[in-house]
Amino acid sequence: DRRLHVPTWAFLTLAALSKVWSSAPLCQAAFGVAPLPGKLRRHVPRRYREGDESWSLRGPVSKLLGVAEDDFLEQNFGVHWLHAKDSALHLPFTVEDCLSLVSDFDAELHAEACSKRKLSYGEHRAVLDDVSKRVAFGARATQIWSGSSVNFWSVAICRTLAGSLERLEDHKYVAQILREQPLRCSDDLARHGRNWTFIFNKAHAAKAELHSLHHALWACFGVSGDFNVYLTPPSSQGLAPHADRHDVFVAQQEGEKTWTLLEPDKVRVLENVTLLPGDVLYLPQGVPHYARSAGEGSSLHVTMSVYRGHFTFAGLLAAWLEVQASAHSELFDLSLANRIDATQTRLTDQGLEEANRPLPPSFWPLLRALDSKDFPKGAAEAAVAEAQLLAAQLAGRLRGKSEADDASIVGRLEALGEGVDEQRLRSFLEGLFATRELRWIKHYRLYGPKTLRGVEVANLPANALLRRAPDAAAMKTRRGELLLNGFLISGLPLETEAALRFCLGRYTGSAGQPFQLKEMPGPEDVAESLVRLLLQFDGLEYMGVPEN
Repeated sequence: DRRLHVPTWAFLTLAALSKVWSSAPLCQAAFGVAPLPGKLRRHVPRRYREGDESWSLRGPVSKLLGVAEDDFLEQNFGVHWLHAKDSALHLPFTVEDCLSLVSDFDAELHAEACSKRKLSYGEHRAVLDDVSKRVAFGARATQIWSGSSVNFWSVAICRTLAGSLERLEDHKYVAQILREQPLRCSDDLARHGRNWTFIFNKAHAAKAELHSLHHALWACFGVSGDFNVYLTPPSSQGLAPHADRHDVFVAQQEGEKTWTLLEPDKVRVLENVTLLPGDVLYLPQGVPHYARSAGEGSSLHVTMSVYRGHFTFAGLLAAWLEVQASAHSELFDLSLANRIDATQTRLTDQGLEEANRPLPPSFWPLLRALDSKDFPKGAAEAAVAEAQLLAAQLAGRLRGKSEADDASIVGRLEALGEGVDEQRLRSFLEGLFATRELRWIKHYRLYGPKTLRGVEVANLPANALLRRAPDAAAMKTRRGELLLNGFLISGLPLETEAALRFCLGRYTGSAGQPFQLKEMPGPEDVAESLVRLLLQFDGLEYMGVPEN
């Protein structure tokens, strides 16, 4: 027997040493590996290994950072910055592509297109017609978007010289600069760029691959975000030291860029991180930083932002309060989102730190589930209990203030904390899904739906292997419709309900695991028709037929 036998005492000794090491900063510092202070400590979760699973089946987090999605959500998201070296994600978007966008820039066309999207988004009262069509079962699929042709929203230029930031966002002036000195390649930018960094705002539509990744991140987190592209000449710095109010994923495309992460005072350096092509940096909101191109060439990176501001405890309580105070007909009005935002601001302004914190990982199933029946066991009850505790704390902060509105909110907050029963749980979930649904509708009106692959399979045998698509964004509305990847599918018959839950449930049913067509509940013909519909709208992924 050639196996290595390790006595029990050795394991116990190693465990004890590990505990001493992790709890003794002086010991760690002596070896030069002291943890970073506070919540900025770098954490590197388990990485994927080659052959773990097909690359095409991975979600956006594993593609960007090479780590398991659940590990990232539990250990990094909103807490620790993370540098993923050579993550193997390379978007086909070059410096030349970027400069081509600049040369074709039409300020008036872009201004008109942006106004149209904001109109669709709900910033004005006019309503634009959506595009709909008939699908399987006689249902109707409505595209939640009245789109425009532009591939990014706006362009700005900025530079920081001798510590002073200069930023120009006048589109006509930017266009004039470009006419005076056309830029067609990286060398042009190096010679004639005058240290200007070009920023392309909301550039998710500039390339199909960017749009696909933008949607995949939305599907993963359930919160919106923008894609901005930054093109910087050699040895130049665009923005001055600053802290963003959103999380960012930075994907380095060409050249090198050194990111200097700062302490909260924005003076002391916490870490210098140099990104090479293929590297990705994740920064939680609030981490002060600035970046400067390194090396001899120009730098191109894509910044993917994730806005978690709506999904704090204050945001959750605001949704709960406003939905309770609204008539049933108002629950489907986009103006409800504005009232929720106003109440959230008032709760946030009370200075209670817990109210402004992003929701912890235990709450994320509530933001990603298909509906309230798709939660992990006990998740909703635990969330209600935590929200009630915070409601009582906020009521105490507001009590005694003279404003009539504050007195009204105090009473409503106190009412939320009076025990947990079925009715209270139901009202909490109504608030949660009301705000989720409104955010989803507004997201797609602003950014457009997913670009569908629309897989059609001629023959679907009983042993056909399927799975919930990793980039599927699916939610049941309060009217019972299906929101899927930017399309509102209404009129599905009741007989499809069980099979639909099985296919698209995140935590119940197939729960994202591969399954065979014959495993689906309900009549075979209904299951097959539903699968074809979900393949058409990228809710499912077809994995072929097992060899054995």
